[in-house]
Amino acid sequence: MERAALQCTRWFLKRFSNDEVFTIVCGNGNNGGDGLAIARQLADQGRKVQCVILKLSKKGSPDYEANKIAIEKVGISTLELKEAADMVKIIKADVLVDAIFGTGLSRPIVGLAKEIIEECNKHNWTRVALDMPSGLYADRPNEVDSTVFKADYTLSFELPKLAFFLPENADFVGEWHLLSIGLSSEFVGNQLSDYESITRTALQFFIKRRAKFSHKGNYGHATLVCGSFGKMGAAVLASKACLRSGVGLLTVIIPTAGYTILQQSLPEAMVECYGDKELEGEIMLDENIVGIGPGIGKSFVTKETLFHILQNAKNKMVLDADALNILSDNKNWLVYIPDGSILTPHPKEFKRLVGNWENDYQKLELLKNLAQKTNCVIVLKGAYTVISTPEGKVYFNTTGNAGMATGGSGDVLTGIITALLAQGYTSLQAAQLGVYLHGLAGDLAAKKYGEEAMIASDIVEYLGEAFLITQEK
Repeated sequence: MERAALQCTRWFLKRFSNDEVFTIVCGNGNNGGDGLAIARQLADQGRKVQCVILKLSKKGSPDYEANKIAIEKVGISTLELKEAADMVKIIKADVLVDAIFGTGLSRPIVGLAKEIIEECNKHNWTRVALDMPSGLYADRPNEVDSTVFKADYTLSFELPKLAFFLPENADFVGEWHLLSIGLSSEFVGNQLSDYESITRTALQFFIKRRAKFSHKGNYGHATLVCGSFGKMGAAVLASKACLRSGVGLLTVIIPTAGYTILQQSLPEAMVECYGDKELEGEIMLDENIVGIGPGIGKSFVTKETLFHILQNAKNKMVLDADALNILSDNKNWLVYIPDGSILTPHPKEFKRLVGNWENDYQKLELLKNLAQKTNCVIVLKGAYTVISTPEGKVYFNTTGNAGMATGGSGDVLTGIITALLAQGYTSLQAAQLGVYLHGLAGDLAAKKYGEEAMIASDIVEYLGEAFLITQEK
């Protein structure tokens, strides 16, 4: 507890000025004990602190009681809240710290605690939660209309909670930060979980480095089937990203309407044309790794073309965009997708494939079910892009930003993953490395252009730097 408090105190000292006043609302469990220890440490640094005590049981936890004695000895002011109206007695607060429940909650908040938290949420303080916002469950959905502390920042100890990665909890969690409290890394590493984060350290176990005497034939031949009249930009973005991701050879299959565009934009790629303004014809793809979907549209002839490709596929594929939209209208075609393929839907495309969900936890179950049903790796795009395997393992990406919510960003990801799959990475490795590089390139682009101004081409621009950073020892 002392280590946890010290890490939080250091975070507060870096974040907030000497003039800002801290009010720490403490329950009388271990989360409250953390709050009391932080109050003592902040006071030791000359910061203005007030502790507000909310008795949730007759007797506090042993660590809470020990810390309560410690703050009384150093003369830190405390106020016991007996009703919500007592909140008006709080001195001017700049920073309100939630140390009421933490992760120990297993039922909805009621009574005085509910009233206090609702009062906390009304005021224009900077709100910080310790470990978990009080009232939020760590790994299951909250009841409808539950009372939850709305944090601007959540300081989580050692590891993030599943709840942090789900959109429905964003308004409660705010911006979360991990603080190490010295738990055994060996113990943590030996724990079994269906949920993991994708980190640079994990990727370095399998990321490939080029051999000095290698040639283009060592790095695979990818084929991208993409584009239609008016949507050739999708083909250009996917193709540039594919080439920037290390593939040895790239063939781009497009309708004739895009021939000049592709030849001028991508001299490094080979181009084949089928159809006039839309993809049409019996396209034979040999055993190349195929990425299909960006900008192809949903015309009748394109649907027939996709059906022929699926029936004659000889290798794993990456399916995105309109390929997924066509499949959502023809779900009986899912059986033709080659095992080990990668599907990369955004939330609306995913909903068309699997139907509605009641909450984000149910969405995760639908994600795992689709991966198992198709025997494919599913990449559900968004903040903390999430990957599911047929075996039920789920991985959350840790790179990326809101500036990537722009047209063409998904096409770039299709190109990256197709290139990695063509280079011999497994489906899971290609998906993990692909989403990480895609997000990291987006982060680098956001630093230069800002989240509002960046476009999908900027992500491609920074792929090289993203590779270099990911490969660094």
